[in-house]
Parts: sequence; structure tokens; C-alpha cells
Amino acid sequence: MHLQPSIINRRYSIPGSIICTLLLGTFGCGSGGPTQGNLQGVVTHNGQPLSNAQVELEMPGQGIGVLAVTNIEGKFVIEGPVRVGTYKAAIGPAIDAPPEPGTTPKKNAFPKIPKKYQQTSTTDLSVTVTEGENNVTLELKD
Repeated sequence: MHLQPSIINRRYSIPGSIICTLLLGTFGCGSGGPTQGNLQGVVTHNGQPLSNAQVELEMPGQGIGVLAVTNIEGKFVIEGPVRVGTYKAAIGPAIDAPPEPGTTPKKNAFPKIPKKYQQTSTTDLSVTVTEGENNVTLELKD
């Protein structure tokens, strides 16, 4: 009697292993995620580094975006991998610090950043991220 359940289990385990093999062959067992790259760059305004500015990259129609803040030399690094593709790039004043509950975040005064660059809907700046390392220069002009 003890052998009978073992035979039944073997009969059902063979089709199960075939299904698992087919699924692995179809979908693979690698990372399977989208291709990604690393991104860093510099933001300049009329040839001068733009410090303490927020860099916002948005992939139109995809709901994908990333943020970074420039250092004193105008350089920024996106932490972690970035999905490959073309992004609209908006440059605006960085937010000083997390706001107190119930208050509006304060932004640094950057009158020198032309308005068209401050939103992804109006900017003409774009960044194309490819697999591997990506270094970009975002030049703002009056």
C-alpha cells in the first residue's frame, strides 16, 4: 500500500516538470528586466556650471522619471541604473529641505534659469540613455 501513493506522485510530477521546463524556455531565467544604463552629467547656463539645481528626467508617455541635484560644479549623478530610452530634461531650483508638515516646500531662487527649461512639458532638452555608462552635458541658453 505504501508504494501506490509514490507511483501516483511520480505520474503527476513528470508533466509538472515538463511544464516548468517549457516555461523556463519561453520566459528564461535571467533578470528579464528592461535594459539599463548609468547616467551622470553636468548642467551649464551660458557656459557656466549651474549648482544646486534639480535635474528631472521624464520618459514621455511611460510614467518613468528620475531626479538628481547638481553639486557646486554643476555635476549630477543618477543613483542606480536608469532604463534605456529618451527622456525630456527639466532643470529647476532644488528644494532646500524637506518641508514641515502642512507647509509648502521652499525652492532656491534661480532667476537665471529660463522658464522654458523648468518643466518637462516646455523644455527642449533631451537625454538619450544607452546601455552602459552615459555622460551628458545639459546646456541652458538665454
